[in-house]
Amino acid sequence: MTVLMTGKVPGMTPEVYDGIAANAIPKLKQAKGFISHAAGMGDDGVWTVVEVWESEEDGQRSFEENVKPNLPAGVVPDRRYRKLHNFTTK
Repeated sequence: MTVLMTGKVPGMTPEVYDGIAANAIPKLKQAKGFISHAAGMGDDGVWTVVEVWESEEDGQRSFEENVKPNLPAGVVPDRRYRKLHNFTTK
């Protein structure tokens, strides 16, 4: 079942994200179940990540292996998964 992961990442900056992403994005693109990734600063001033995965398990595995070990001390994302009814791209 396709899922949407939304993550709020207090304490994340664009510079730190870029450093993590340089290593993680190539792995993300090859990860089992990966569909899409987007990130940017939210209106509330908190870094926000949105991903679409074939399953929550796929998304969680990729996070644990490729992102979590590279997060700065004290940066703890609030990640949530929701079932998707529809996902469409161009």
